[in-house]
Amino acid sequence: MKIEERGDQFIIVDFNEREAYTIACRIEEEGIRFYGKLLEAVADPQAKGVIEHLIREERRHLAFFTECLSVLEEGGDEGFEEDTLLKNIDFGIFQPYEAMGDLGQIVDNLKKALRLGIAVENKSIQLYETCQGRISDPATREELKRIACEEAKHAAALEKILNAV
Repeated sequence: MKIEERGDQFIIVDFNEREAYTIACRIEEEGIRFYGKLLEAVADPQAKGVIEHLIREERRHLAFFTECLSVLEEGGDEGFEEDTLLKNIDFGIFQPYEAMGDLGQIVDNLKKALRLGIAVENKSIQLYETCQGRISDPATREELKRIACEEAKHAAALEKILNAV
């Protein structure tokens, strides 16, 4: 699967469900890591509570996409060697920092970190909405729609924290 960003749109070429779920897992893993670092940088108890909630939701999303991969494997889609490579690819549009060290520097500037979180949540929404029409299972499509709505709530929660800082 190839993802191209053209303006505010994602264009997916050669769609593959396995790759989509693998990318989604990576996005959610990075979100968990990002929010964990952000949690360390925030002092306000209410903001901490919001970020802890976001971490729980990202973990739930990760569990869903991991289960989707398991279902594909049970159905005979065992993947290829490329799957290991795919898990290690830098998805630059979703991972705007180079390494966790860079992430630490970003969260030192709370406003910058919150804006980054909002941007990444919005990119995730775009990806999940784009994938919805291409997933074969109707229940999975609905879950993707629900997750995209939750990601929009995450962006709004981060925006609220940003406006209070």
